[in-house]
Amino acid sequence: MADVAASHDQGIQRATYSARFVARDSDWNTFTVLEKDLLVTTWHSFPEAVVGQGLELYVNDPSAPQQRRVDAEVFKILPLSDLLYVKLKGGAEVEAPPKDHFVGCGSEYLLLAASSPSHPSRYSISHGRISSTDIDRDANIRGDTPSNPGDSGGGCFSVETGKLVAINLGRVEAEGKAVLKPVSTVMGLLYGV
Repeated sequence: MADVAASHDQGIQRATYSARFVARDSDWNTFTVLEKDLLVTTWHSFPEAVVGQGLELYVNDPSAPQQRRVDAEVFKILPLSDLLYVKLKGGAEVEAPPKDHFVGCGSEYLLLAASSPSHPSRYSISHGRISSTDIDRDANIRGDTPSNPGDSGGGCFSVETGKLVAINLGRVEAEGKAVLKPVSTVMGLLYGV
């Protein structure tokens, strides 16, 4: 029983720490921080977006009691990969998460996403395990817990290390699984590697 309580406490600590890497827009679409001035979300949340389009984001600031507003613009759009990259403007910066490029099957993760305005917390948390690291035709892997509406664009953070391991793209209803893009792929697509 003590192991379960310790694991739960560790999960709460990881979620609290990792929440600083989640942002939202005024419509409560979720963005995840990749670098100090770069965030990512899902393209399907913004199918009409164009490069250079301005956005107003709200980032979690661990030193402030509320989210901080920042201006950003669409930097890169990859519809076939369902990714939309956003760059902060005006020299704005946020803390970037450590990343784990080698996620393994069975690894536990916490999916953090923006909550709806009616939710008392600034983010929602789901717990899951990587159920398959076999890359599908779209370079995605699977998590065992289906994501909820609004989770798209949320970051999956290792329960063990707190590092960013994947971005949630949605779910496959027929499988009951979350569709995740490994952070190694997200970064590789960003830089054309």
